[in-house]
Amino acid sequence: MIKLMCQCISRAFNTESRDEKGVLQIDLNLLLLSLTVTSSVCRQKDMLADLSASSVTMLLGECTSRLLDQKFIRVAGQSEGAKSSVVNLEQKVVDTMNRVCVDLGGNSNRTACLTALVGLLDESAPSASNSEQDEDKAGAYRREKRAGMFIKLVTHVLSREKKATLPFSNVDLQQLVPVLARFYQRHPTSAPAAGAKEEARLQAVKTLLTDILTLRGVAHLNAAVDTV
Repeated sequence: MIKLMCQCISRAFNTESRDEKGVLQIDLNLLLLSLTVTSSVCRQKDMLADLSASSVTMLLGECTSRLLDQKFIRVAGQSEGAKSSVVNLEQKVVDTMNRVCVDLGGNSNRTACLTALVGLLDESAPSASNSEQDEDKAGAYRREKRAGMFIKLVTHVLSREKKATLPFSNVDLQQLVPVLARFYQRHPTSAPAAGAKEEARLQAVKTLLTDILTLRGVAHLNAAVDTV
């Protein structure tokens, strides 16, 4: 189901339609329709209960990358002097795509959501083979903006989880801990953060770990660590 949704969103960005200058365009109507259906699904907790971390990663990755897609940014920029109906359509696309991310983060099962978000924060860091010095400005900007979106989602999910009667009691730590361990292996706390944005990414994962320790307990975390 999630794969099909992502394919529909992707299809809207890969049409053969061109403007008068021959530039490939986005099918905004198809994009909004795909996102509206996706948003409706993401509001249904029972439909997301068995969603895997890979599925959450797929949909969050698709939506956040498309929000920063150069085609979409170009089309949005061209519409500044366009009819209000076109501008409104683009705003609906942005609003719906943001809503999909928020609802997916809030309504999918916590284990899958947190596992996906830690993995996405890991991937959004500059790697050794693709350091910030090697990236072009556009690539670094998109990576940092996506990381910012994931940080906001972590904050949103943790805020909701802490309101639960027994916070993190439904989180499978045996599944989450290996992802956290891999994150800290790749980004040790002893290494200096490369700027404020990198520090915010590390802080988001640290907050998650601290909340688990505080609200679920050290014993539960240690038990999960012993299985890694």
